Parts: sequence; structure tokens; C-alpha cells
Amino acid sequence: MRRGFVLSGAYRAIPKVNVGGQYNYVHARFQRGMNDGKRIPLVSENLLRGNVSYSFSENFTFFVEGVYTGNQYPANDNANVAGKIGGYMIYNFNLRYQIKRLGVSLRMNNIFNKAYYFYTVYQASAGTAAEFFYPAPGRNVVLSANYSFGVE
Repeated sequence: MRRGFVLSGAYRAIPKVNVGGQYNYVHARFQRGMNDGKRIPLVSENLLRGNVSYSFSENFTFFVEGVYTGNQYPANDNANVAGKIGGYMIYNFNLRYQIKRLGVSLRMNNIFNKAYYFYTVYQASAGTAAEFFYPAPGRNVVLSANYSFGVE
């Protein structure tokens, strides 16, 4: 069973600056069986994001965000015995140029090259246990372009 809530908001601080944020709380627990009351693996109870965008001209917008993901248990750890995988915070930015129907974006994810595990698996068999860690991407850059063929 997953229960929770989302709080989000946005505010235009001044004509060219927008500030926004979102908080998600997820209470994810098994409801019956031998793991009754235990947290569901790979679900963080707390997710937080905040962002600021600045339109420094008619065509250019700069966007920066911070994303916090709280701790979680590894996949397959339904009994919550392996211990929690710690939370992490990353920062991203995007620079966008828009002229009429053409848009071009340069986005950098994980600006500070934070090392963290995006996915972890717990495996127990024949009296032994192991955890397998799958690292998240380090700093990465994406250049994209789009063109809208719709009616203006």
C-alpha cells in the first residue's frame, strides 16, 4: 500500500524570475504477510525538488534545479534487513533558446558529478547475502532541438 501527498507551488518573484518547488511524501508499506509493516523496497519516503528559472531575454531562459531523493531499501529486500541506501542530492541546469517554432536546449545533469547509487539489489541465498550496486550517471550533457509543426 502506498499513501502520501504532494505539495507543489510556483511563484513569479519578479517579471523574469520564476521559483518553484515540489515535495512528495510516500508512505509505502506491505499490508500483510511476513513483511507486514515493512517499507517497500526502492521507494523513497521523501522527494524534494526546487527550481529557479530566469528569462534573460525574449528568447533565452536559464533554469537550475536541485533534486533530493531520500533513503530507500534495495530491491528484493522486502524484510528490510540489508539496511537503507542513503539519500542523495543532485543539481541540474538547462539553457534554452526559443525562436518562433524552433527550440534548442543545452542541459547538464548532475552538475557536481555526485557519485550515488540509482539502483541497488539485495540477494540472499543459501545462508549468504550480497548487495549489487548500479551507479547513477555522473555529470552528463544533453543538447536537443525541437521544431513545432503546429499552427501558431
